[in-house]
Amino acid sequence: MRIAVATAHAGLPLKALVLESVRVLGHEAVDFGTSSDAPVDYPDVIAPAARAVAAR
Repeated sequence: MRIAVATAHAGLPLKALVLESVRVLGHEAVDFGTSSDAPVDYPDVIAPAARAVAAR
């Protein structure tokens, strides 16, 4: 299963745990960001992830 993962800067530490858990369970994690602790607007990060899920 392919799983989209995205978060704003505040969720970065938790996102790393989620990505690892998804992979350990044998699934493909697709990371849509963010990869930095610099402040970002959540809609700018989640919109590409939502579009990818909706396109499936």
